[in-house]
Amino acid sequence: MAIDDLGVLVAAIGIAVVIGFMLGKLSAAAKDSRSSSQRITQNEIKRWKINSKYAVILTDKNPSKIAELELNKLNKLKQNNLEEMEEIEVKLGEFIDKLEDIRKEANLLNSPAQIAAKRETAVSLWSGRYTELRQEVQDCNNANISHGYNKRFLKFIVNDNVKPGLIELMDGAIIDDEIMTAGLKKNLALTEAVMKGMTSEADEYIDSMMGFER
Repeated sequence: MAIDDLGVLVAAIGIAVVIGFMLGKLSAAAKDSRSSSQRITQNEIKRWKINSKYAVILTDKNPSKIAELELNKLNKLKQNNLEEMEEIEVKLGEFIDKLEDIRKEANLLNSPAQIAAKRETAVSLWSGRYTELRQEVQDCNNANISHGYNKRFLKFIVNDNVKPGLIELMDGAIIDDEIMTAGLKKNLALTEAVMKGMTSEADEYIDSMMGFER
């Protein structure tokens, strides 16, 4: 009898193990499926102009929290970029002043050779330094544009948007749909029908008989 009970117990344990294994597999499959469906594809990254590191942000247990942290980092980078822009504006003033000095000095020269020498040295040196400033300006502009696209994306995530709704928001599909259907709203059609129903071909005759002034 004890042997039979032991056999039943072993069988029960075996069944429990199998069931647990199957449930684990199903759970893992469901998690993998969600991770796959919520992953930001390379095509979407390129289309939305966002940082590729955000590819798996929606697969996290708490995407909105991660997005909030990333948004704070982005805002700090934005502030650093603004400070760099202010420095560039100061440098630009110095470059303009230097260019004015070169112009005044050149106008005091008497011979074409002197002017040519001034052009080849002072102006070329100024141009070389100015090229560096132009690159700094371009980098700042690129950073500002990148910040704008990434900030827009992260704000949608902070507000708990996920796929597929996120795709419509990022692509502007909702706005596009509103533009296409703005003239098809039923409340406007209702207003038009009511207004048309308030007039008829008999209006002029009735007004005349009633003495209504038009």
